[in-house]
Amino acid sequence: MADADEDVSHLGAQNEAEHDPTEEAQDFRFLDKIIGGHDVAHLTLPKRGEKDFESHSTNLQLDTLEASRRAMHGVLSWQRTHTQKNHIIAQYHPETNTVRVDKVKSQHFQTIGRSKGGKEWLLPEEALFMIERGSLDCRWPVKKEEGDEQKYKTEDGAPMSLQAAYAAFIGYEEGVGGKLTLEMYNVYAGLKRSGYVVFRTGTWDEDRGDLIIQDTNAANGGKAGPGMFIRFFSEIWRRISQPTYAIAPENLSFGPLIKPGLYRSYADVFRLMQIIPAHDRNAPPTFKLPPAAENPFRVHFDVYRTTGGFRKTQRGTPDFRICVINAREAPIPTSAQLNDLFAQVPEDPAKAGANHFQKLKHGRRNVILAVVDNGIPSYLRVADAAFDDIKIYERTNTGARGKGGRGRAMPKVKSAALSKELSEPLPEPPTFEGKPGVRSIAGDLGNERVKGKVIIVTGANSLIGIGRASAHQFARHGARALYLCDYDSSNLDMHKREIGSLYPNTEVHTRQFDAADEAAVKAVVADALEKYGRLDVFFANAGISSGKVFWEEDSEGFMKVMRTNALSVFLAAKYGSLAMRKTSAEKPYPGGSIIGTASVAGLKSNAGPTDYSASKAAVISLMQTCAYQLVGSGIRCNAVCPGLIETGMTKITYDAARARGSEKKIGQLNPLRRGGQPDEIARAVLFLASDESSYVNAQAWAVDGGLSGGMPFVPGKLA
Repeated sequence: MADADEDVSHLGAQNEAEHDPTEEAQDFRFLDKIIGGHDVAHLTLPKRGEKDFESHSTNLQLDTLEASRRAMHGVLSWQRTHTQKNHIIAQYHPETNTVRVDKVKSQHFQTIGRSKGGKEWLLPEEALFMIERGSLDCRWPVKKEEGDEQKYKTEDGAPMSLQAAYAAFIGYEEGVGGKLTLEMYNVYAGLKRSGYVVFRTGTWDEDRGDLIIQDTNAANGGKAGPGMFIRFFSEIWRRISQPTYAIAPENLSFGPLIKPGLYRSYADVFRLMQIIPAHDRNAPPTFKLPPAAENPFRVHFDVYRTTGGFRKTQRGTPDFRICVINAREAPIPTSAQLNDLFAQVPEDPAKAGANHFQKLKHGRRNVILAVVDNGIPSYLRVADAAFDDIKIYERTNTGARGKGGRGRAMPKVKSAALSKELSEPLPEPPTFEGKPGVRSIAGDLGNERVKGKVIIVTGANSLIGIGRASAHQFARHGARALYLCDYDSSNLDMHKREIGSLYPNTEVHTRQFDAADEAAVKAVVADALEKYGRLDVFFANAGISSGKVFWEEDSEGFMKVMRTNALSVFLAAKYGSLAMRKTSAEKPYPGGSIIGTASVAGLKSNAGPTDYSASKAAVISLMQTCAYQLVGSGIRCNAVCPGLIETGMTKITYDAARARGSEKKIGQLNPLRRGGQPDEIARAVLFLASDESSYVNAQAWAVDGGLSGGMPFVPGKLA
């Protein structure tokens, strides 16, 4: 046997097909090359089966593992330096356990920190994350001696090492307004490295979060609830149509729940089986436990998905709410602890149109538990599932008999492929003196011609542009939400503030992107669907012009104009129409309006540069072709063709005319003998966006003072 054991070490390597690299020890010796270590080219890890406990051991495995550990230690010990351009110096503030940054130089501060007194202040987890990734040079404050009147700069303080940062920020802020633990920081840093935007929930000053009371009117979209008499009779009808059966306590202990008898429906049988009590979710939430520092179940972080237009000053509703739990210390939460945890978050019901199982999984309120076990987090969603509200046995609609439809529940709202006008009979006209009156499709819209509509506008940045003027018309006439988009965002926030002050009922969102960027257009449409469940109008208004004659233009410049002016309209039609086909309980039929900004240069020659004219002619063709491909969907596609309008694009022409004193000659080729204003185009756009234009489709609307209606003329000669 001894000889056999001696021969084992001289055998060749085992079959390569049976080799599993995951069973080998990690080799970090390649890191020696980074720091100028030893020559490791000839070294290899020992194969499986080569053990150091053999009688002829050479300690090869131990030496190799030790070399690997030394290589990793050398890399971690390597001094990291900051470049002068990106060197961010900050000072530790021991009284609040925060960090003050005098001058921000990194894009990371778009999603971290808080501005106060012209400085940027970082919370412990934010500062530690920046120090750990090597993006922040944090200094200790200079300790002054008594009588020392010298003013010290931030740079005069001693640098804070990473070890000191962990010692200062983790757990130390217990007495100065916070309770950051190592588990909380592990979750925070992991989410940040994964690309999420993470902020603290509240201030952490108290032992638990604030009680969130849901506003009933806000939950109903700002509308008042039904009156007392309506509620009274509704409750009577509910009790008649859905009777409840009281189950005696002794029946729950023994005997059948369902006694022999006459039952008129399966619903009556299932109601008898409903024995688990549930709380009233319409009642305001309350805490069941007193505040205590040892209760770990509170919301710690608000988490947001990364979006292009995210602003930390206007974060909006978080996508996730995180509660961090130490698996070694915290037991499974009790019902009282879960009640108090759910009381700290607002109601977040599932999207309209979701099926029963999606609603149960999402719950009325939900929190994600980040359970950390020795530094490794596991994420678990807990939700207040409304099993008592969602009754599977109550069918809202029955399937058609035959072809497998029998016995299957159909959704409340079907996905309609045709418009309302093709799916329902036309409304009956009114009568006057026994005679039929005027039949109306759109109805009386009054001063709210786009009430409740969700609208996207591109090319909205210019101060004197058609996009801005159209946004004002949309908001004035009751738009529910506006997305103002442009490649240049210098004025978008100002537009948002202006519209918000004038029309507070309209929600305004700003987005900076190229209107010809397919991913960006798709993203803004998806955001509208996610937030509002619908898209009603897409006004593709982005446009540029080179101002060159065709022999001076190169192919790159020509395609740039075509891309901005024509491709942007194509993308708006593509993703806008897909969104407008979506239906819900609020919007049971598809429909919408897609409007592309063309020009009289697309109708007549010699009204603009070659590339500009070609792109605007393409816009007209796109709108007319798309209208026919969307046949029967109720989605209308039209082009608006402005004449000479005073916008940012034509500002040079108007300024030159004013400088020469010939401003009145602008527009002399049209019968109105003047140029137009953006608001005059915006009113035509408003009409095309509203239901008042329900029978206007595949048209190129010229709003040019009559310029395209005839040949050029000399006033007074050819009248």
